[in-house]
Amino acid sequence: MQPENKKGVMNALLALENRRSITGIALLTSQRVFQKSFGLVSTYFLVRALTQDEFGMYSFVIGVASTMTIFGFGGLKNAIMQSVARGHRGTYRKAVPLAFSGCMIGSFLILGLAYWFFKGHDFALASALIIAALCLPFYEGLSQWRNIKIGEERFAAFFKQETLWQFTMHATMVAVALLYPHNIALPVLVFLGVPAILNTIFTVKDLRSIKPEETDEPQSISYGLRTSFYAAFNTIAVNADKLFLFAFMSPTATAVFVAAERIPEVLRNIVQDAIAAYAPRFAREQAYTKELDKALRVVALVIGLSVFVFAFTLLPFVLTFIFGEIYAESIPYAQALCLSVAIGNASNIRFRYIRSKLDTVNFAKITILTSLLRLLMSAILIPFYGIAGAVASAFAYRVIMTLTVDWVIKTKYLKAE
Repeated sequence: MQPENKKGVMNALLALENRRSITGIALLTSQRVFQKSFGLVSTYFLVRALTQDEFGMYSFVIGVASTMTIFGFGGLKNAIMQSVARGHRGTYRKAVPLAFSGCMIGSFLILGLAYWFFKGHDFALASALIIAALCLPFYEGLSQWRNIKIGEERFAAFFKQETLWQFTMHATMVAVALLYPHNIALPVLVFLGVPAILNTIFTVKDLRSIKPEETDEPQSISYGLRTSFYAAFNTIAVNADKLFLFAFMSPTATAVFVAAERIPEVLRNIVQDAIAAYAPRFAREQAYTKELDKALRVVALVIGLSVFVFAFTLLPFVLTFIFGEIYAESIPYAQALCLSVAIGNASNIRFRYIRSKLDTVNFAKITILTSLLRLLMSAILIPFYGIAGAVASAFAYRVIMTLTVDWVIKTKYLKAE
């Protein structure tokens, strides 16, 4: 093939890659916007159906369940995506039983906590925790269908299934909030149970579509298991604030913090999902170039400025509309958390490239260092400063994360260019 023809083919392939990525960004961003819009609508009704104490207890149970997802080997999700992107669909078939079995450990631990509250005659919390324990293996252990869709760059299929998942769950949540106010067990059942049912349906369908002769990537499974151990530190650190506030302060303090972090987390998730469209492409990239780094920095800057402007213009109105005036004290905390998201989105975008490689060493360095520091800061600050301590811990975590990712990119990837 002549050099000119090779160049033409390469340009065509790059154009196709860009079209796929742009389409993926549009669909994943739209899906996340729909998801979070549904979530904010259901939250509007839920916070009005529950007192602040009740909402704090509900948030505590969801926080416990989220923490126990560490036993679902979350690193396998990224491993599935990478492996499928390289043509090894059989990896999905091997990963699902591992994740489901691991979640059973988390279920037993939640049941132990439920028994502790039952002995303390807190039957409402105990009931909600038992429901969480029963749902966990299906809620988390069968959630990898998303990653096979993204790995195959079937963004439209992902959009349809995820939107159905979210709409069904949040519509049911609204109905429960209206029909059964002051009940925390039923919202937990809806939040975890509806996804558990749909996850089971989607997983069975995907497993049936994979032929026995389709290959798997053993190194991807081992990579996923190793990174799951490191990612567990992050999962615990992210949920620790709510658990510490519940333990050291009160359910009301937990509710105020949850209200403060909801909108900043929506913004962070939208950015993460948008950049996830590039994950299959990153998995195939041979080098991290200065041009790519510059482009990602520009994207991060634009996003950061947008979040900053939103925090001091629309956020107070949006927060009080969704949660009500009773949560007005959450506004300054939410603004501070938005600023931390504006700073930290650069690290999230560039960390996606590192995660797309089988780079266990640097993944471990970044995840363990930043997560342990956040846990330490939360454990020290929250007992003394309450909600302000939790916000300070989250802010410092994102600054440290940004600096750590920047150091790894400069010393490992740009240096090797």
